[in-house]
Amino acid sequence: MNEYRLVYVSKRQEKLATADIKSIIQTAEEKNKSDHISGILLYSNRSFLQVLEGDLIKINQTFKRICQDPRHSEILLLSLNPIEHRFFSDWFMLLFNVDTIQNLDAALFDSSEKSLYHPFPLSGELAIEIGLLAKYYAKK
Repeated sequence: MNEYRLVYVSKRQEKLATADIKSIIQTAEEKNKSDHISGILLYSNRSFLQVLEGDLIKINQTFKRICQDPRHSEILLLSLNPIEHRFFSDWFMLLFNVDTIQNLDAALFDSSEKSLYHPFPLSGELAIEIGLLAKYYAKK
């Protein structure tokens, strides 16, 4: 089986509550389990960053559904690459709030009042490293 890793960022809907995000995860875990997809969803008060790992067709189907979800906007695909091994194989979908890591959100996302939302300077590689950092903190 050819496995791939897909990474994207998006702008979170302003009125989206934490309970809504947990509901997203419950649904994702069920679907990802049946599709053999693993990954992580990082969120802040402004944004989402998600990594999906698995079969290319299943990941593409999942990403298509994600793109149609009105709970976020400004979706930007950062990378889609073949992989030799999964980084997030222990989770069908790990949820992590990056606001819990002091100053991480400010470092990643432009908070200037003058600018529009800008989480997009991230590369796919940096996004994966952030995901791995969150995985480390989630295990603590």
